[in-house]
Amino acid sequence: KTNNMSNILLYLLKVLMSSGILFTYYWFFLRNKQFHHYNRFYFLFITFFSWIVPIIEIKIAKTNELVVATLPKLVYIVADSNSTLEQEMLQKSKLLTWNNVIISIALIITVVFIERFFVSIYRVYQLIKRFPIQQILGLKVILSEKEGTPFSFFDYIFWNTSIDLYSESGKKILAHEVVHAEEYHSFDKLIIEFNLIIGWFNPFFWLIRNELYLI
Repeated sequence: KTNNMSNILLYLLKVLMSSGILFTYYWFFLRNKQFHHYNRFYFLFITFFSWIVPIIEIKIAKTNELVVATLPKLVYIVADSNSTLEQEMLQKSKLLTWNNVIISIALIITVVFIERFFVSIYRVYQLIKRFPIQQILGLKVILSEKEGTPFSFFDYIFWNTSIDLYSESGKKILAHEVVHAEEYHSFDKLIIEFNLIIGWFNPFFWLIRNELYLI
C-alpha cells in the first residue's frame, strides 16, 4: 500500500509538472496574442495531455544491472535481524496511517467538487423546466429574472427579462451569447470543471480555467 501511495503521489506530481510546463509556454508565448481560437484548444490539449504524458514510459532492459542489484537485496533479507524487521513494520504502520489520512482528505475534497458540479447542472435544469422558452435564431431562449443571467448552456440561452431583448444593447448581448452557443463553449466549460473534480490539487488547472473563461 505504501508503494502504491508513493506511485500515485509521483504520478500526480508528474501531472502537475506537465501542466505547469505547458501553461508556462502559453503564459510567455501565447497569452498576449490574438489566437483565441487556438488558445481555446490548447487549453483543452493541456487538460488531457497532462494526465496522459506521465503514463508514457520508455523502458530499456539492463539484465546485468538487474542481477547485480538483486543479490545484495537477498543477502540483506537473510541477514537482517528480527528487531530490524519489527522496526520496519512499525514505520510502515505509521506510514499507512498517514496514507489513510491523506486519502480521506483527498476523497472529501473530491466529493465536495462532485457535489458542486452536479448542483450547478441541476440548477440549469431547474431553469429549463421552470421558465418559458422562446425559439430565436434556432436557439432556445429561456426568460427569467434569475441573478447571473444572461448566459448560455449549449443551445439554451438564459435571458434576464430586465434586459430588453430587442434594444440595441440587448441585440449585442444576444449576439454574444449566440456565438457562445454556436461555438459549443459550454463543452469546454464542462471539460474544465470535470477536470477540477479530479485535479483540484493542481494550481495550473485553476489558472487554465480562469484564462479559458477570459478567452
